[in-house]
Formats: sequence, C-alpha cells, structure tokens
Amino acid sequence: MKKRIMLILLQLAATAGLFAPAAVSAEVYQIGICLSGRQTLKESENAEKDTVTTEAADTADAENAEKDTAAAEAADTADTGGMDDYIRGFQDAVLLGFGEESVQFDIRNANEDEKACSEIMDAFVAEKKDLIMADSLLPLLAAKEKTADIPILATAVEEYGSALGIEEYDGIIGGNISGTSSLAPLMKQAAMVNEIFPSIKTVGILYCSEDKSASYQAEMVKVLLEKLDYVCAMYPCKDEKALERSCKYASADCEVLYVPKDPLIAENASRIHEICMKDKTPVLVGDDSLLPVCGAASLHVEPYDIGVVTGEMAVRILAGGENISEMPVEYARKYQRLYNEKICEELKLTLPGNYSSMEKESDSLS
Repeated sequence: MKKRIMLILLQLAATAGLFAPAAVSAEVYQIGICLSGRQTLKESENAEKDTVTTEAADTADAENAEKDTAAAEAADTADTGGMDDYIRGFQDAVLLGFGEESVQFDIRNANEDEKACSEIMDAFVAEKKDLIMADSLLPLLAAKEKTADIPILATAVEEYGSALGIEEYDGIIGGNISGTSSLAPLMKQAAMVNEIFPSIKTVGILYCSEDKSASYQAEMVKVLLEKLDYVCAMYPCKDEKALERSCKYASADCEVLYVPKDPLIAENASRIHEICMKDKTPVLVGDDSLLPVCGAASLHVEPYDIGVVTGEMAVRILAGGENISEMPVEYARKYQRLYNEKICEELKLTLPGNYSSMEKESDSLS
C-alpha cells in the first residue's frame, strides 16, 4: 500500500512539473540491474507472491493455476532473491519517466558471490546495456572494473569517496559512475542540530577515525555546523576503550553530542547512552537505527525514496542527455524527523512540532 501511494505521488509530481517524464520514444532502453543478494525482504517477497497468486486465480484451470503459482514463486526467489525497496523505487521512477513499453529491466542476482557479480557485469557489457544499476558496493565495484563507457548508477552506498578510494572526494565520482547515498542528507543532519538547539554554542562530534565513511561524515557535518556558527570539537577514537574515554570528555565538555553512522558507535551505543544521560547531554544520531538506544533525535529516509531518486537520475541520463561524469551523488529528498520520546522526557527536551515520536511513527507503520 505504501509503495502504491508513493507511485501516485510520483505521478502527481510529474503532473505538477516537479519531475518531467521523458518524451515518448520508439527506442527501448535496456537497463541491467545487479543485486548483490545481501537482502531478502519478507515484505517484498510476500508482495510478489500475492501478485502471482492473484494472477493465477484468474485462470480457468485451478490445477494449472496452482502449478503456475508455485513455478513463478520459485523463479522469483531464484532469480532475484527478493527485490528490495531500493530497486522498487528505481523501477517505479524509470517506468514513470519512460512508460512500460520503452524500457526493459534485466535483473540478476549475484547471491553475494564476487565471481558471479563479475560474470553478470560481463554479460551486461556484452549485451550493450544502456545503463547498469548496482544495488550496493559489491556490484558497483564489479561494474567499475568491466566498463568505462556504460553509465553506472549505484545505490545503498553510504559514502563513495572511501568506498572507491577517491582522494579529495567532493561529492562527484566522475567517469561513468554516479548514484545515491543511503545516508540521511548531511546538510539536513547539520540543520537538525540548528532546529533543535538554535541557542547552544558547542557541539561534540564522536566518531571512529579508523572508519573512512564515519570520518567523512564527521568532517562534513563539522564544516556544515561551523557555517551555522557552532563551535565543533572533534573526538576521534580507534577502539572501544578510546571511544569510552572520548565520549566522557565530549559529554562533559559539550552541550550536544553528534555521532555519525559508524559501526564502532553502533556497537557501543548503550555505553554512550549511559555516559551522556549521566551528564544530561543530548545525543543526535546520524544512524536512525540507534535512535531507540541512545539518540534524542535523528532523520530517517526510506530505501524506496532513495531508489526513486536513483531512477530519476537514470531518466535524466538516458533521455535528457545529462553527463553522468558531472552528476554529484544525490540523497533522498524526503526524510522524516524523529525523536525518542523517553530520552527527551528525561532530558526535559521539547522538540519542534515537525518532529514525530519514534514510538508513534513505528505504530503507524505496523
């Protein structure tokens, strides 16, 4: 139901001129989609099965319908491993741009196998696909290795500079590659600090210096916060022991603590919560999955919405002639402002009216 609503919104956006569908063309665009196989979403699988079952029920022969249903379900599982929301959003946006008659998707699953991923890309190149879509870093690296000519769009990658080993990364990958980040927009994360704490001066940023993606997020948020006239204190750490020590300093010295999406932070979120609650220091988290554990507030983006942005980029490349080498990595344009009601109550923190309770939002989606 939620995906249908999003498709309706896409259509309304096109009607309003916010997203212009491509002109009708006799050309049929061939798009190769490589799934890493890292996900098998129950919701997506069930949606596919429901569709197959409905179609089968319309046939006259009940016995054949049951066989067709079983075969289709088996083929779907074998071929795609469960299409995730990134891909659904991508396809919906592309179909809205071109129409069903003008685009063909070739979806293949690498099943988390590097060799299989490489072979899929060999096939896509040999078949002269018009565009390759990689659903994560594994297929992106394989595609980068195989072609410098076919446009490659990736998604579900946090930060492309460190992922691709780009020195002095400025948001543009260059060559034949671009895509979308799975992070909440960093500019909006910095704005979140300003929305909730417009009067404070000092923000501590705690992160693992050994993680390139976390370091990039921390540095970017620092720059953005400084533009908003905040004084930022950086607290890098290399391991669990250093993190606890740095967290204690940051919590004692700063009015607010910001933490990026970072595996070391995630592993120690409970300890961060204990330290900061003792000092009554609010923590704003770049990873909304940590909101229930240690965060006062965060931003949440839906994978489907990220997929939509990726699909819109594909339409601009194929139909609009946009130069992919000059296209910066994009973020989801839609996001939710969420807060942890329990933590905010303990901190006596009142958030702006455009923030929703994490607990209530979770109930509304269940």
